[in-house]
Amino acid sequence: MWASLDAHALHLRDAQKREHELRFDRGGYHQLVLGQRQDADALVAKLAELPQALVLPGDGGLLGLLPVRENISLALRYHRQEFEGCETMIEEAFALCGYSDGRVDELAQELPIHLDPSERWLVGFVRALVLRPALLIAADAFAHLRSRAETEKVLAWAQLFRFYYPLRALFFIDIDSHAVPAVPGCSPIHC
Repeated sequence: MWASLDAHALHLRDAQKREHELRFDRGGYHQLVLGQRQDADALVAKLAELPQALVLPGDGGLLGLLPVRENISLALRYHRQEFEGCETMIEEAFALCGYSDGRVDELAQELPIHLDPSERWLVGFVRALVLRPALLIAADAFAHLRSRAETEKVLAWAQLFRFYYPLRALFFIDIDSHAVPAVPGCSPIHC
């Protein structure tokens, strides 16, 4: 796989040797399905070097033995943001994902290690939303999911990124497998 990067776009060649330019500054979703783990890891690392890029691992990237609320507040502190200023957005994002206030309060106290895979991804995704990335990289978003229902949830929740940030890009980068669904609104590029 050939790929190069500039400040505005990822340029790559797919498995059929067609060249693609995937812009960061026009919003939307891009789905890249790679045949080799090392290619996917290298591409994620390359994209992560961009200013204000954020990688969201398939497992949500949470510390398993730290309550959800602390996972979110730790990330905010690391990025020098106040939790109190983001609390409304956090509550709103969970509500838009179908979570009641009571469930959000329960979830805040839970340890990620006890959550199902789609909930771990959701918590990591909400954390990413409040960090306001210019580019969100969902690496292996579907690898840890156990059912089609969980996959459908993740795809529906991902639509929130466009709701909050219509001019920012979300890249789904996965390894080719039967578990990788088509992401609505974009054509997968196989590399």
